[in-house]
Amino acid sequence: MMLWVAGGIFVLGLACGTLFRLPFFVAVLVVAAAVIVTSDLARGAPTVVLDTILGLIALQVGYGFGIGARALVYARRRRRETLMHNRAAYGSVATRRERH
Repeated sequence: MMLWVAGGIFVLGLACGTLFRLPFFVAVLVVAAAVIVTSDLARGAPTVVLDTILGLIALQVGYGFGIGARALVYARRRRRETLMHNRAAYGSVATRRERH
């Protein structure tokens, strides 16, 4: 399989992991496997199985990175909201209540 095709499949997995949930990704996996098999058979490549496995691995690794990116964005947004909430609770040092 060509490197740029594997890179494109990785980016597709990254987009799926970032934007979509698992059921959509399963559909993308099935379609990607069908496209890889069809293109290899049309070219007459003898490594159909190997190309399909490598393509699906690239897609799944991209999906994993996409899930990680989505979790990172969520955590940063959640932290920012928490910080903004805490700032609103204590406007300044002068208005902060004493702890005993």
